[in-house]
Amino acid sequence: MLGKKKSEEKKPQPEDLEKRLAEILGNLPDRVGSLKKYVGNLVDVIHYYFDRFGPYLPSPMRKDWTKLVLLSDMLSLDMESVRNRIETLETRIRKELLVDGSKGLDERQKRQLEKELEELEGKAEELRKKTKELLQRLMRYVEETGIE
Repeated sequence: MLGKKKSEEKKPQPEDLEKRLAEILGNLPDRVGSLKKYVGNLVDVIHYYFDRFGPYLPSPMRKDWTKLVLLSDMLSLDMESVRNRIETLETRIRKELLVDGSKGLDERQKRQLEKELEELEGKAEELRKKTKELLQRLMRYVEETGIE
């Protein structure tokens, strides 16, 4: 019985685990979660307006919207790839902490993930600008032609 109690005492507490995990990963999980929501919202907006107005647009404008839809889908796929790798890494570190204490995170791997996140953030900002530009063009077109 005493042996069992000692092993229970050695188990890290949930607060300690989360604190250690935060020390190792920093804000990577939060950043990727926030960016995922942002990219998801952009994709939703783009797809909505393309589905709603695409059939009524002249060919050059429809072509621009089609490219934007494809760009948004590619960004979404890239986003999911990074999100999945960070989530997998977080799970692996959490398990290591529970079992035998984590050896930590390879700093090169962390820098690589941070770099990829920064690139995705830049692409998301670029996509937002293109979306806003096309929405403004769409608004002018709708006002000129009166499509509803």
